[in-house]
Amino acid sequence: MGKKLNLTNGVSFGGKYTVVAGDQAVSAVSDVITLTVTAGCAVNGNVGVVLRGATAVEIAVTTTADTPAEVATLIAAGLYTDYTAAASTADVVFTAKAAGAKTGTNSLAVGLTGVVGTFDNTTPGVTAVAGSVTFDCSSVNTTTLVNYDMVAAFNILSSANVYLPPADVIVTYPANGQIKITDGTTFKLTAGQIINIVSQRSVAVA
Repeated sequence: MGKKLNLTNGVSFGGKYTVVAGDQAVSAVSDVITLTVTAGCAVNGNVGVVLRGATAVEIAVTTTADTPAEVATLIAAGLYTDYTAAASTADVVFTAKAAGAKTGTNSLAVGLTGVVGTFDNTTPGVTAVAGSVTFDCSSVNTTTLVNYDMVAAFNILSSANVYLPPADVIVTYPANGQIKITDGTTFKLTAGQIINIVSQRSVAVA
């Protein structure tokens, strides 16, 4: 549910709301996975590297790569569709090419090679989300949204009560009785801003 607007005169809904950090935009973050190799190759063969459930990338390993760092270097040289790879001693650091949340498991198929390695999602990917605030219009002493479309008028002030022109702020009406204010291209919701808003039924009752 959104922020509740109060019924003001039997017709209009209104309220004053201070933007909090949770209303602000969330920046996108690239997923980072670290594979730590703890045993080198004892028997020639292949290891299969699976990132987020994708098709395994087969890496040939031989007994000349008998240390974890040498195996990590071989694995980092593989070609991964959605990730770049870099070796750092016995670690292979995989970084997603595109920022955003990722799902799926990581696994290492080692066969009889003797290679041992474990994965850690060192930086979970995050999908960008625009800043937004949703307001709910409901009758007195209830949280049930009024069952009709709304129109809204509002202004936004800085934390110092200075008017902020909402030049390209996006205003939508996701459901009957709801108003949503979302970041535009230049205007961004920021903690401490003050939103004064009044809403009414969009079509007059006959």
